[in-house]
Amino acid sequence: MEEARQAAAASPAANRKAEPALTVTRSYPASLERVYGAFAKQEHLAQWFGPKGSTIENCDWKPEVGRPWRLTIVHEDGFGAHVGGVFREVLPRERLVLTWTWENTDYAGLETLLTIAFEPLGDMTQVTITHEWLPDDEARERHGKGWTSTLEALADRLA
Repeated sequence: MEEARQAAAASPAANRKAEPALTVTRSYPASLERVYGAFAKQEHLAQWFGPKGSTIENCDWKPEVGRPWRLTIVHEDGFGAHVGGVFREVLPRERLVLTWTWENTDYAGLETLLTIAFEPLGDMTQVTITHEWLPDDEARERHGKGWTSTLEALADRLA
């Protein structure tokens, strides 16, 4: 666990300004294991991740500190948005921290930081997504819509 924290602190982008940060939270009537597994297991993530109506292709997702990841979010209009990064911190059933860099969108090449936190609440599990290092309020608004829709897609998957 300490190794994961040290890896996160060693990131060259660790001192970037965190604002404007975006936080989206949603609770699910499902166990922590089930909700965490939806994010942590590639075969599960590929079945639901992304804004509602989108699909995932070319999913390379294995949460391990220092490991690169990449996937394509194919939107309803057919556009395939490529995104990737590196896992910075992996605390099973607690938190995933990763860099998030679009490859072919308006934000191509801009490295941002994503934290996905999990908290058991009785028979519910709360997921909090914090997306940092976004360049401006417009980016925060656009990503906020995407993350809200993504968490709705997870609710459908867990139903």
